[in-house]
Amino acid sequence: MEQEILLANYIKHAYLIHFRLSTKASRRLAFEFANAHNVAISDGWKSNKIAGKDWLYSLMTRHTLSLRTPEQTNLSRATSFNKHNVNLFFNNLKEVKEKFGFSPQDVNNLDETACTTVHKPSKVLAKRGQKIVGQITSAERGTLVTFVAIISATGKAIPPFLIFPCVHFKEHMLHNALIGSKGAASPSGWMVSDLFSSVLKHFVEHERPTVANPKLIIMDNNESHLSIEALDLAKENGIILLTLPLHCSHKLQPLDVTVFRSFRKFYNAACDTWMINNPGKPITIYTIAGLVGDAFPKIIYLLNISNGFKETGIEPFNSGIFTEEDFLSAFVTDRPASPHQPIASTSRNLNAELSSPGLPLVVDAVVSPEEIRPHPKAPPRKGARNIKKKRSAILTGTPTKKL
Repeated sequence: MEQEILLANYIKHAYLIHFRLSTKASRRLAFEFANAHNVAISDGWKSNKIAGKDWLYSLMTRHTLSLRTPEQTNLSRATSFNKHNVNLFFNNLKEVKEKFGFSPQDVNNLDETACTTVHKPSKVLAKRGQKIVGQITSAERGTLVTFVAIISATGKAIPPFLIFPCVHFKEHMLHNALIGSKGAASPSGWMVSDLFSSVLKHFVEHERPTVANPKLIIMDNNESHLSIEALDLAKENGIILLTLPLHCSHKLQPLDVTVFRSFRKFYNAACDTWMINNPGKPITIYTIAGLVGDAFPKIIYLLNISNGFKETGIEPFNSGIFTEEDFLSAFVTDRPASPHQPIASTSRNLNAELSSPGLPLVVDAVVSPEEIRPHPKAPPRKGARNIKKKRSAILTGTPTKKL
């Protein structure tokens, strides 16, 4: 049983670092692990050189394991969300909060999401056993319109700002949009640095920040948010711009954590309804403002927004919101900057990370599962890298001198 617990711990650690073991890989590891410890095994295991399915299902029952379909996890997101990047962000957030005395109504989050003319249909009722179930959409490939949202920690949201894929913006593009919505145009439909100052002006119109009563905006660390005009406008109007670490918005951005997750569902439902009410007509970029206006109010309520700020540790401020388990996705690339810096024993790291309630620790095994099948680990970096743009920064603060 002690050896089995160690094997179960290894499997649990593998899925925490996003390198999960399949059923076959787990059974093969069990066979090799049993051989290494001279455990008596059945002839079926020996002939096939793999553990039996019945044994695996029994292991899953005894150690609360289940067969799951993993979500695709971007490598950059998995490796960038580490202690160093997150601590730097919370240090910057603490600095601006103490310096300007921001209250919850002064803390805002800005982010963009894509709205396309081709939506993902909602689930529908169909005959049991039907292999193919179709649902009408506008086309096979859609045109993108960027929706910029800004929310505050008290549950408020300013009207949408939409960026259309055109050279020139026309007011009729905002047909049926929410009152107070604004629009702009860029050839790609994406946010560009020239338009970000227009977004800040839209924020100033609704929130009225001043140098005496400043407001904080937390946003992505994208190049489209960086322009001299936008930074000057922010400083003149008392807007403090704080950026998130690159590829960490899935954990640190309130809009990503709660609001946009619900928005996509309601936007797709609004598209379904529009297609039914307008048979034979495709959704175009001139329809999207109305669809956003239908979906956005359904997710803008106090509990949904405030939960986003709470779960990210932004408001109320909680720099310890994330546990050791949350950072295990960066285990593979958690490495020294130079080959001369020693690497801590992976086996010891494994034992330390699994020594929490619910994951019993066994250290007296002759051979550990990791010695048989080592967890993936990136080698030390060969040279220095320019990682300045990945870090959190106070854009409107004093420039940091390069040492």
